[in-house]
Amino acid sequence: MAKSSRPAWSDSLSLDAIRKRIADTFSFLVAEHGFQPPVGSDISSIVIGLAYYGKRVGIEVTADRKDAFVQTTVVLLDSGLRPKGYRLDSSGRQIAIDIGHEALFHRGYRSPWAALGERGKDAAEEDLQRCLDSEADILRTVFPDFLQDDPGYFDVVNRRNQLRANAEAEKKFFERARELYEAKAFAGLIEHLDSMPYPLNALWLARLGYARKRQ
Repeated sequence: MAKSSRPAWSDSLSLDAIRKRIADTFSFLVAEHGFQPPVGSDISSIVIGLAYYGKRVGIEVTADRKDAFVQTTVVLLDSGLRPKGYRLDSSGRQIAIDIGHEALFHRGYRSPWAALGERGKDAAEEDLQRCLDSEADILRTVFPDFLQDDPGYFDVVNRRNQLRANAEAEKKFFERARELYEAKAFAGLIEHLDSMPYPLNALWLARLGYARKRQ
């Protein structure tokens, strides 16, 4: 997501002007990469955008006229169609990626436009263009696979999500074990640890042995 510190674009830019800027900036998706011509993807009169669909990947570009930011979302298509879920499908699998967030926090990307500094209040068009160019640059430099209609990066994201979920579940499991141990609820601790799917380290093996002796 490319965000501006300028006043609202709605003060000086019409919906049609913003749509044209998006279409011009991302025309390379159709001309160079074979995506379908864009379709409107307005969320409201404030958040407007265009969506470009391939066979397996969709690229949705939206501009918030009030808060002055652009967001590009890549969507994992289902048989060429956009799935109903906003971010997750019915099985909990992530099907949408904010490329700005993903690039910044997981790919070490730093926008070449970030250091341009402040512009005057009358530079809404230039400001919008800077944000659009930043999003297009992320697609080209960080996620070229998406430009080839390749959704493989979603496997990376979902493996990472699963590892994070597993780590959180393991943390909660041992937090509960610690609560039982400190409360001297040894019968509950034995049952809890006997049901665990994780290997016990030396500390927890010792605590389990102690709990069995106390029974």
